[in-house]
Formats: sequence, structure tokens, C-alpha cells
Amino acid sequence: MTVVYLLQDCPDQFNLVKHVVERLEYKVKMVRITERVVNTYFAKLYFTKPGENDAISVDARPSDAINVANRCKAPIYVSKRILLEDAIRIGYGMGRVCDRKSTYDVLLDSAAGGPDLLTEELNLVRNIDLAVEEERYNDAALLRDKLMKLRHSSDDQ
Repeated sequence: MTVVYLLQDCPDQFNLVKHVVERLEYKVKMVRITERVVNTYFAKLYFTKPGENDAISVDARPSDAINVANRCKAPIYVSKRILLEDAIRIGYGMGRVCDRKSTYDVLLDSAAGGPDLLTEELNLVRNIDLAVEEERYNDAALLRDKLMKLRHSSDDQ
């Protein structure tokens, strides 16, 4: 008789959180990167029970919260203020952007009143990434052109 032992990785702290949440019949609803104080960022994990509206929030380091969100397939939201102040602009064939404040492909926490050009820009960037990933290069080129037009129109304002 042969005994086979399967080596399984010991779960890390992020998988531990995922398993505890599942065993308690909760779900990670979302992660929010909420603020930056000096050089320290803060985040919250939100937990809910399926079918209930009440959420429990827990403070966490952003790196830990993002890891938990990734394992639990939960969305990650970033404060618009952090996005506007600290993020990196993604440029598609437009050279290095040096003289403008940067943006990055993330979900915003809320839209400002009226048309939100930043949200529109981020949606275009996200759609370009998706088109490239799905090898729809013609669509990606059209979206890139829209993005360039949007950025030029916002520079004129």
C-alpha cells in the first residue's frame, strides 16, 4: 500500500481572513482606500452578511486590504482626493506627461456634480485595456483617439 502526501501551502494571513469570513457566513463587500496622512495611507474593509444591508468596517493597511479584496473578488475603491493628488497618469502613445497632475485606472469613490471628465477618462483607459486584452486592436485604437481628444479638450478649459 502506497501513501501519498500532498504538500499544501500553509495559508497566509489573507487566505486566513478569507476563510474566517466564509466560515462566519460573511462576504467582503468592498475595500476603500480612504485617506493619506503625511506619507501613510489608510483603508477599510467592509463585510456584510448576504441579504443584509448592514456592513461592518475594519481598518486595515491598504496593502493588506487589497490582498484580501483580491482573494475575495471584492471591488476596490479609492478616494477621489487621493486619486487626484497621488496617482500616475497612463499615457497611450502620447509621450511622457510632465506638466499635469496624474490619474490612474481605478474606480472613483464618487462623481462630482455635472460632467466628470476624470471619470470619463478613466473609463476610456479601462476600456482600452480590455480591448487590448481581448485583442480588439481596432477598438483600442478608436478608444485611444477618443481619450486623446478628451484630454486635449480638458487642456483647453
